[in-house]
Amino acid sequence: MTIHIIITMVLLLALLLGSIWYAKKKYQINLAVLGLGAVAFFVSSQILEKLVHVVVLHPQKDGSIALLQDHPLVYII
Repeated sequence: MTIHIIITMVLLLALLLGSIWYAKKKYQINLAVLGLGAVAFFVSSQILEKLVHVVVLHPQKDGSIALLQDHPLVYII
C-alpha cells in the first residue's frame, strides 16, 4: 500500500470518529441507534445488492445477459 492511501484512510477514520464525537456532545445522540443504522446500511448495501446483481446480471452459458437482450430499457433502469 502506498503512503497516500494510508494517509487518506487515517484521515477518513479521524473524520468519522470526530463527527461521531461532535454529534454525541452537541446533539446527545444515542450510539446504539447509530450502530443500528450502520448495521442496516451494511446489510442493505452488501447483502441485498449482491442478490440483485445475481438476479439482474445472471449470464447465460454463452456469456450474454438475458434481461439486456430481451428488455434493455428495464436493464438500464
